[in-house]
Amino acid sequence: MLDKILLSDWISLITALGVIVAMVTSIFSMTKSSRKEADADTRAVTEMRSDVKHIREKVDKLEDIPERLWAVEESAKQAHIRIDRIMNMERD
Repeated sequence: MLDKILLSDWISLITALGVIVAMVTSIFSMTKSSRKEADADTRAVTEMRSDVKHIREKVDKLEDIPERLWAVEESAKQAHIRIDRIMNMERD
C-alpha cells in the first residue's frame, strides 16, 4: 500500500502535518502569552488595591481634622479670654 502512494501524496501529507503542528504550536503559544498577560494584570490589580487601601487609610485619618481644628479654635478663644482677664487684673 505504501509503495502505491505517489510523491505528490507524500508532499500533501507532509504539508498537512506541518500545518497541524504549526496550529498546535500557535495555540500553545497564545495560551502561554494569555497566561503571562493575566498574571501581569493580576499583579497590577493587586498593587492598585493595595494603593487604594493605603489612600483610604490616609483619608480616614484626615477626616477628623475639622473636629480637631474646631476644638483647637475653641481652646484658643478660651485662652484669649483668660489672658485678657489677667491683663485687666494687672492694669487695675
